[in-house]
Amino acid sequence: MRESYAGKKEADIAVRRAFMLRYQGVCLTELLAEIREKNHENIT
Repeated sequence: MRESYAGKKEADIAVRRAFMLRYQGVCLTELLAEIREKNHENIT
């Protein structure tokens, strides 16, 4: 019982970590796009 719970917990953490990484990647690309737009406005 305890081992299966630990295994489930580890899988949960792995899924959460993968989801967080993907979410951070999306946020980073959006942030970069915003910065690029601001820089473009400053140049012109």
